[in-house]
Amino acid sequence: MAQAALFTVLLSGAPPDRARLSQLLCKIHGVLPDEGAKLARASWGVIGERFDEDAAASAAQACAAAGLAAVIVPSALSSKIPAPLPAEKICFSPEGLECHARAVVLRVPWEAVYIAAAAPVRTEVFHPGVEAVKSGGVAGALGSIALGMTLTGLPIPVSFGAKKQEKREASVSAETEFLLDIFAGSAGPRLRVAAGNFDYSCLGAKKTYSSQANFRELALMVAAGARGAAKNAGLSAMVESRPLSGLGYNSAEDYERELRRLFLLHVPDSNTHHWR
Repeated sequence: MAQAALFTVLLSGAPPDRARLSQLLCKIHGVLPDEGAKLARASWGVIGERFDEDAAASAAQACAAAGLAAVIVPSALSSKIPAPLPAEKICFSPEGLECHARAVVLRVPWEAVYIAAAAPVRTEVFHPGVEAVKSGGVAGALGSIALGMTLTGLPIPVSFGAKKQEKREASVSAETEFLLDIFAGSAGPRLRVAAGNFDYSCLGAKKTYSSQANFRELALMVAAGARGAAKNAGLSAMVESRPLSGLGYNSAEDYERELRRLFLLHVPDSNTHHWR
């Protein structure tokens, strides 16, 4: 028996303020305001995923009633999003960019870039617990005896079995990673720059000792070259010199959800329905 098709509902325009979006999501998903606020913070323009056909149509109609344009796309299209290919070095030219990634050189004309995105992404890093033994051991003990005899002429008694156990509990710390993604070509790669692992020599005289400043300059160069590409909230804020702190990329999932929306809006498909 064939499995029923599932659909994703997206806002085709810029998401509204979170209070308005929260009210809409409460109505569509039948949740209380607190839960609606959580959904709004993590939505990034994705109203809902894996709806059946009737639920998708109902959600899109609710968007239209709220004055927001919505698009329904098959959820299966999400599997077509290319995986990120780490870029180690990029060279710019008026025609496009040349990317060095994993010993492969890719040449991408500017007109082929359809999404350019950048963001400070908050990630959680797990630090496993460590149980260490602090002791000078035999070598340390013999060294202590030799030093004692040098200074006093008498050996210093040392317990060879004395050891101190030190245990560090596992912990999780929050870190911010700056990411830049470039989608190019109908079936092309998704190039990804991670700020801390990139050769910024392409900046020339604009290169500084600050990786964040270098990353921002790189992102602005990509935005200037790929004028026709869709831009995410993070890159748009950089172009407009707005602060990035309030954008709310609280996890890698947030960033990927925003990229998924931009990608699905780009993918042409005869089953896509627009609601206004």
